[in-house]
Amino acid sequence: MFEKMNPLECLNLCKSNWYCSFVEIKENFCYLFSEYLGNYLTKSNKKRIYKKVSFRINNDFNCLNINEFMSLSLKKCLKCPPGFKVYSKYSHYCFFELNANYSFPKAKSFCKEIGGYLPIPKSSSERSMLYEIYGSKIFFVDSIITELNEVFKWNDGTKVGGFMVGRPNNFNGNGTLKENVLGLEKGFFNDFPSYLLLSVVCQYN
Repeated sequence: MFEKMNPLECLNLCKSNWYCSFVEIKENFCYLFSEYLGNYLTKSNKKRIYKKVSFRINNDFNCLNINEFMSLSLKKCLKCPPGFKVYSKYSHYCFFELNANYSFPKAKSFCKEIGGYLPIPKSSSERSMLYEIYGSKIFFVDSIITELNEVFKWNDGTKVGGFMVGRPNNFNGNGTLKENVLGLEKGFFNDFPSYLLLSVVCQYN
């Protein structure tokens, strides 16, 4: 939520935000929403919601050097850290795939040690991108809960969207929290226990 912003400023703010798909402007307050708001919208005469109909990232720079990516935040080419790889179709990210299976805490710690972090695919396009790159491999993403019935969120406080049908379900929880972290499986999120050993993918951008 952003205060004291005219409608044009609010719409431009959404335009420049990769994850913003919907905007509500109410009494000088600007509210930005992700694509998942579309699942909950109903017709109403009391409020107006604006939808971003198209958005394309324009590269202001051509990264000509090997293994460079175009930073969306800095709008310039940066070198991927050692061991990370950039893919030509997804030139805004660097990824590192470890040839081993780790628990969530160990995977998160490993990514931090090499200068990256567990993936944070907030949008459906990012989930599809990771599925295209890594196929059927299941790997952790950076979201964890500590209490039963807690909502999964990203580290910036936004809610996670894009779950598999019927997930999260805390399988075999029987009234206690068993599946407290998330993994990406075939382009959708599933909940898992943090001690489970899954593939490890680290992201840098």
